[in-house]
Amino acid sequence: MIQTKSKNYSKGHPRLTEYDTIIQRKYVIANSSRIKAVNILAKIIAFSASHYDLINYTGKPLGRLRFNGENAFILYSIKELRPREQLAIRSEFYLKRKKIVSNINGALDITLDEIPTRLKNRIKNLANLYASRRVKKLAERIVRGSNNLLNIEWEILNFLKRNIKCNENLEDNPDTIFYRNYGSVKDLAFAFNIINMIIGIPARLVEGYVMVRREEYSSIKRYFWSEIWTKNGWIPVDPCNGVIIDPEDRFWIPIKIIFTKNVKDIETKYKLVKQTLRRAIIVIEESIKINIRVNSGFCVGTLDLVSSR
Repeated sequence: MIQTKSKNYSKGHPRLTEYDTIIQRKYVIANSSRIKAVNILAKIIAFSASHYDLINYTGKPLGRLRFNGENAFILYSIKELRPREQLAIRSEFYLKRKKIVSNINGALDITLDEIPTRLKNRIKNLANLYASRRVKKLAERIVRGSNNLLNIEWEILNFLKRNIKCNENLEDNPDTIFYRNYGSVKDLAFAFNIINMIIGIPARLVEGYVMVRREEYSSIKRYFWSEIWTKNGWIPVDPCNGVIIDPEDRFWIPIKIIFTKNVKDIETKYKLVKQTLRRAIIVIEESIKINIRVNSGFCVGTLDLVSSR
């Protein structure tokens, strides 16, 4: 079995001034089959390395951290799990938000000509796989109206607001969003990104959580938004509500970045002592707790993922 001893990623407990975000997650890795599984490897998304610097990491058991592009993952190696056996795991990340764009209008006050041609062509080719003729004509119409990124973004947001109603309770189906007048939060972010990319503006999907602050308590909810490229950094945008997000707002907590290829939250590899077609190893997230530092204290939000299923 994997070692269950807790160990710090860095020496000693970090000072309060060193971090501004704490992400605590609980999972269960289970063998759902009647056959013993061995040589198990579970890869789980941890946080967006594009947005955060890691100050400290603790866990029980302690997995190995791996950074892959914009994202950080935890790798758990487990020698074996007997039939129906479960292993509870928890992780705690102390993070500090990286330096971000402070002047949104200034960062977006550039023209399409200032985006590197090679990057622009790469993005257009990728978007062509998803964009319909209608979307391409829309992109052409927007560019004819203005070559300025700030104006273009508002035009795209206004188009989506007029034509596609966002519903946070819908299931995700981004591949058909341009054939409907409604969609989920992820669907709207996908549509926003594709229109930008057809124009030649790099855009990426962000999956994470938003903390909703109230007088008595705070709560968090899973959410999707977009980020668009500028010379000074990536600018967050909420296509569902049609607004450009303040990059300094810590209550938007990015967990995963999806840019040119899909990124899975959880991946597993294992062997069974006997052959079977049934899936054996499953990973279930039970809860997530996020602490955001505000002045000298913290706002805390918790989401119980077991009861919400």
